[in-house]
Amino acid sequence: MTESYEPDVSAGLIFVVVIALLLFFFSLRNLKHKQILFIITGMLAWLMLQAFISYSGFYKNLTSIIPRIGLASLSALAAALLLSLRKNMLPFFNLRMLTVVQTLRLLLALILLSLYYDKQIPVEMTFFNLNVDVLIGITALPMSLKWFNQHVRGLRILMGWNILGILLLINMMLISALSFPSGLQIFGSNQPNNAIIYFPFSWIPAFLSPLALFAHLVSIRKIKARLKDASTLPV
Repeated sequence: MTESYEPDVSAGLIFVVVIALLLFFFSLRNLKHKQILFIITGMLAWLMLQAFISYSGFYKNLTSIIPRIGLASLSALAAALLLSLRKNMLPFFNLRMLTVVQTLRLLLALILLSLYYDKQIPVEMTFFNLNVDVLIGITALPMSLKWFNQHVRGLRILMGWNILGILLLINMMLISALSFPSGLQIFGSNQPNNAIIYFPFSWIPAFLSPLALFAHLVSIRKIKARLKDASTLPV
């Protein structure tokens, strides 16, 4: 197992994470500066922790029953799920900006393609094969248009799009898990998913995927709340 991916690919992933943080920041509203600072600081601390763990070689140990990077990913996904269900969460997020956050999945698809050509992941993890998650990244900007946020039909379409986004995200994560060199590996026997145990690619399962899930879940809750008050919205 080698850490031979190109520096440009690493820089591209770091760029995606920075943009993710900025888009998430702009999705926040009705919060005091101290609250926003606390949230962003927490996210940065998690990213730095994952960077340190990746550099330490902790994720390279493949002898555990559950891969260590898998535990980090599951922890972040659980946190995203629990936070998205908090009752007081909805007023603090802008629906359109949460939709724009999903555009990053287009950039991520291109990074995964580069990793495939660099022999760090199998073809099943790219849009050439089983991973069609790129569709959400391509359609995110059109779905963020004002009509989808202020009309009943648009909100219903946006609801379906977010549900589809969660399904495609789960599909991507399953393919990634089944491509990892472990007892569960099905894909990529000759070219497994090695990239995610190295920095900065450990940020994909430990940060970007949970962030996408959180954005979808909060969006769905906000859409449900708006549809309950549909009498005030145009069709």
